[in-house]
Amino acid sequence: MDAHHLCTQMRGVRELHPMTRTTAFTGAYGTNASLRAEFYDLAGLQRGVRE
Repeated sequence: MDAHHLCTQMRGVRELHPMTRTTAFTGAYGTNASLRAEFYDLAGLQRGVRE
């Protein structure tokens, strides 16, 4: 899920369009990092710093 956080915009954060992405992986996606990486690549998404 991608979402805009209005609270950061209202406090004057300098980024124009702050976004937060929440992910949850279960099954093979939860245990297999290469499978998750393939999913992100195919979906055209950047992986976050934390996984």
